[in-house]
Amino acid sequence: MSYRAKILIVDDEPRLCNSLKVFLNNQNSDIYTAYSGTEAIDLLAKHKFDLVLLDMVMPDMTGYQVIDYINVNGLKPLIIIMTGYTSTEPGVESVLKGIFDYLRKPFDLEKLLKTVEDALHMKAREERGKQAGETGTNLQGI
Repeated sequence: MSYRAKILIVDDEPRLCNSLKVFLNNQNSDIYTAYSGTEAIDLLAKHKFDLVLLDMVMPDMTGYQVIDYINVNGLKPLIIIMTGYTSTEPGVESVLKGIFDYLRKPFDLEKLLKTVEDALHMKAREERGKQAGETGTNLQGI
């Protein structure tokens, strides 16, 4: 049985969310969508996500507020920022907050797919490392 990653797509444009959900459907993942920061936080409180694709500008809150929620609550998803910003400032601030990567809208779908695949591979390595560490700890007590 293979591991199914959980991906959350957050953007206030439902068409973009739904298009990305269809595009990423072959990633052996369960994909959720949220059309606002508030909806994203509700989902983050209920599910453990491996990856969040996050818009930075939404009507109810910024992507940085969602990131702050993730950090304050000790959640560990990798985050890919999707931004329409043209300056480098959001990218610099994102790196400082521990973001995996950021993509400027409109983005190349192949680049998005590659970025998502890289993030999911990294997350899978982290999970295998944790499991190996737990197994090693258990074996030491034998």
